[in-house]
Amino acid sequence: MKKCAFLFDFDGVIADSEPLHLETFREILAPLGIKISEERWYREFVGIGSPRIMKILLGEVGIEDEDVIKSYVEKRRDLFQKRITENKLQAKNGVKKFLEETKRFGIKTAVVSGSHKNNISLALNILKLERYFDIIIGREDYTKNKPDPECYLVAAEKLGMKREECLAFEDSIAGCLAAQNAGIKVIAIEAPENVEKYDCKPIMKIRDFEKLRVEKILEML
Repeated sequence: MKKCAFLFDFDGVIADSEPLHLETFREILAPLGIKISEERWYREFVGIGSPRIMKILLGEVGIEDEDVIKSYVEKRRDLFQKRITENKLQAKNGVKKFLEETKRFGIKTAVVSGSHKNNISLALNILKLERYFDIIIGREDYTKNKPDPECYLVAAEKLGMKREECLAFEDSIAGCLAAQNAGIKVIAIEAPENVEKYDCKPIMKIRDFEKLRVEKILEML
């Protein structure tokens, strides 16, 4: 079998977590009069990382002090973790079955995310998916956010894989571009209809993992 590795974004790919991220940002920032529409969240913020999102939103109300921004990032992170432990997080449809099949094929796996590693680990544990991943790459493992390719380059190196041996699963424009910029092919999950407008060129677009089969993917690589 061809040597390969599957690299998964976390939010919106492994876990159906974007609604929970939006909810917690709204709750933390509501006292400041900051409102975030669902349309803006999915258009502008998905895939770029919580610190950057917080900096943009707080900057719009004149808050630019880095320590203050950091404190809001931490408050939001703590609230998100609390919501996770309240069982408000669900796995993406079909993902567990797909991961089981992936491991049967002996394919290396990684989470490559802009989220904090402790959030990812906690969520994977609650979803009972942690055993399916060889490594977790979180925002602590790199310095430049998606669409910069750094996170994917770090993941490939830690897995001991060449870029052309990797395949990424992404749900955002920034994520798709990050993988492509690293020289890695992409499968887009619930990506915007006009994803190609942003120079994203996924080899496949899917709604979820329910009907996806590893053997079919390997034939395309």
